[in-house]
Amino acid sequence: MSPIHPATIDLREIWVPSAEWVALEQAAPSLRRLSELEERRLDEAPVLSAGVPVGIVATNVARCLVDAGSQIDDAMRPATDATNVLDIGTSSVVPLNVLLAALADRTSVLVRSGGNAWPAFISYTDLNRHPVRAALFGPLCLLEECLARTIQARYPIDGPPSAWP
Repeated sequence: MSPIHPATIDLREIWVPSAEWVALEQAAPSLRRLSELEERRLDEAPVLSAGVPVGIVATNVARCLVDAGSQIDDAMRPATDATNVLDIGTSSVVPLNVLLAALADRTSVLVRSGGNAWPAFISYTDLNRHPVRAALFGPLCLLEECLARTIQARYPIDGPPSAWP
């Protein structure tokens, strides 16, 4: 059996670049932006302060707070919390398990590269894109191969090996 190499993915193939964000301003969330989030059925959005990401907020919660005249700060998942950030260093290519771990108990993360640069936003819906499925194909094939061997060893059949598919 060949050694298992971790699958990698170039996040640029799946992320939403910061230039395309539908984001809300922390101090004064725009009703137009909020409506755009709802129209595009985006569950969450980055929150900006002077153009810099400071957190993530759920669209439906932001709508309730804005309609009530409240600030979105209390409902925001802050960028200062490391669990809301995927820090990729200087390369956009990361092991798939790093991406999956970042989204294991979060529905979205801000991507930080090279310290203070915030190039992107990734949500769990981005996991359904072709590059992620392609990266999963190899490990899933290896898993299937291991399971087949385990079944063959545990439940041998009489007859030639060709009897096994």
